[in-house]
Amino acid sequence: GYVPVVCCLAADAQGNIFNINADTLAAELAANLDAEKLLLLTDVDGILLEKADPTTRLSRLTLAQLRELLASGRLAEGMLPKADAILRLLAHGQTTVHIINGCRRNALLQEIFTDEGSGTMISPT
Repeated sequence: GYVPVVCCLAADAQGNIFNINADTLAAELAANLDAEKLLLLTDVDGILLEKADPTTRLSRLTLAQLRELLASGRLAEGMLPKADAILRLLAHGQTTVHIINGCRRNALLQEIFTDEGSGTMISPT
């Protein structure tokens, strides 16, 4: 397989440059490529119920649970665009999304190859 690396800048017909949200772009690419998994690397350990408390990390969520978290107002700041992008992506099919801390050594391996993971896995069901 391939790992696409894409710049989040785009231009319109008049040559104006736009900065596209990286999470939105990644989710749209995943949807159009029929990706089985989307890995969103960030500087936090997945979705935390309490921003400053890593022990509140949610290891797994379904699409319905993510919608509930959004509706309750428990997600804020940088997690909002991620959640919106994930909602749109999971509405398209059976992609699984992982939010992991890209700054942590072996976080990707731990997320993919252990039951508890290192971040948050969001699945359609």
